[in-house]
Amino acid sequence: MIEVESSTDAAHLKKLDHAPENLQLFRAELLAYVSLGVANAGCAGVFHVASPFPPGSVPNPEIDLIEPVVTGTLNAPKTLTEAPVRQVIVVTSPFAVPMPTTWPNDKILDETCWSNKVYCRTTRNCYCLAKTAAASEALEYGHKHNIQRIVDV
Repeated sequence: MIEVESSTDAAHLKKLDHAPENLQLFRAELLAYVSLGVANAGCAGVFHVASPFPPGSVPNPEIDLIEPVVTGTLNAPKTLTEAPVRQVIVVTSPFAVPMPTTWPNDKILDETCWSNKVYCRTTRNCYCLAKTAAASEALEYGHKHNIQRIVDV
């Protein structure tokens, strides 16, 4: 585990009010559940905001994109069962929301509104499929394990 002290990626977070005394940032390997557990120990909350975003086509999307996105996302709520984390924020993507766009205009988009996985697979929209699978499976994991504090934004 490497504490993120000199990372320019986190410089803006270190400028937040009370950050010096309340914020510790750690690098963790999202696909290595153990590293997340160690990083989350003693945390009150966890923000899961990472996801690969391929710049072009992916040769083997199931292994190179979909599986890592889903596994990395599911590892965040799984740490709730072993660490005293009170809340996990899973930041998803607009790509997880209706593809194709058949959702009624007068209905609010919520956690029941997912992109059609068959459509995404058929159109080879692998990123959309990965984000849909990851977010919906994280919420399902939370329901199954009676975790009330998974928020998908």
